[in-house]
Amino acid sequence: MKYHGIKNFLATTGYAGYLPGAPGTWGSIVAILIWYGLQHLLSPPYIIVLTVLLFFIGVWVAMGISKYDEEEDPSHIVIDELVGQWIPLWFIPVTPIYIILAFILFRIFDIAKPWPVSLFDRIPGGWGIMLDDVAAGIYALLIIEAIQFIL
Repeated sequence: MKYHGIKNFLATTGYAGYLPGAPGTWGSIVAILIWYGLQHLLSPPYIIVLTVLLFFIGVWVAMGISKYDEEEDPSHIVIDELVGQWIPLWFIPVTPIYIILAFILFRIFDIAKPWPVSLFDRIPGGWGIMLDDVAAGIYALLIIEAIQFIL
C-alpha cells in the first residue's frame, strides 16, 4: 500500500522513486535536473540553504513513509538521493563533465557505502535514511574539490 499526499510526493522526489529499475539512480537524475534549473535562479549559498532545509524535510517525510510502509528504508524514498546528490554539485563549474562526475561519484559512494557512510546507514528511521546519503555526498564533494584543486 502506498502513502498518498504531500509526504509521498516529497519523499519520492516527485514520484521519481516509483520509476522502474533503480529508484536511487532515478532520484539522483531528477535531483540533477532540479538543481540545474535552480542554479540558474539561485546563487550557491541559497542552494546550500535549500539543501539543508530539504534534509530536515527528508527526515520528517522518510520517517512517516517508512512507518506507514512498515519498512526501515523503502526503496521508493529518494529524497535522500536528492539531498545527497546536491552536495557534490554545490561548488562545481556547470559543465557536463563535472555534473557527470558528481553523479558517478555520489552513486558509487551511495551504493558501496564505505566507512563512515555504512555507520550512518545503520541509524534507524528518517535520520539514517537521510544521513548515509549526506555522507556519500560529502565524499563525492571532497573528491571533486580535490580534482579542482589539482587542476
